[in-house]
Amino acid sequence: MTRDIDQMELPRWYDENTLTMLVVNPNSVFLYWELAFGQTKTLQERLLVLKLYELSSESGHESENPRLVQSVELPPLTNDWYFHYLKPACRYRAEMGWENGHRFYSFIKSNIVEVPPASPATATATALQPRWQPVEITTATKATTATTTTDEQPVKATVQELIDSMSFYMGIKKDDSPERK
Repeated sequence: MTRDIDQMELPRWYDENTLTMLVVNPNSVFLYWELAFGQTKTLQERLLVLKLYELSSESGHESENPRLVQSVELPPLTNDWYFHYLKPACRYRAEMGWENGHRFYSFIKSNIVEVPPASPATATATALQPRWQPVEITTATKATTATTTTDEQPVKATVQELIDSMSFYMGIKKDDSPERK
């Protein structure tokens, strides 16, 4: 029996342990997670804790000693959380686990995210300066300019050059009859 793909629905859960962090803005991140059925059953008597750590600024190197930024005890049946008031332009990672006394037992870690800076980078004054390209005057233009006495003659010559070049590209044969000139 075949099912029409339009009638199929996505599963409500995938029975996997996942913890995903997304950047919301320069001061906030959003976390969502799913715990496998077996993990949920094992942890049902424990109070889950979500911890957010600031990592070193080196993107290719995970800090050995991350700095704890925030820690929260999660209410039952929670599957997402926001962390606000973060420092912009930093890297963060979250961990979920439980605490027993003063010891934290982590069982899942999130991906690492890099929060953007709070404002655009400042550009140097030289980067904002326009770069003008020099215009090269060809010999045909010099000759036309030298022989004309009024302002209309260079414009007519330029328009005629434009028409001649357009006719070449359009495949129209150039007519060298004297009445055209």
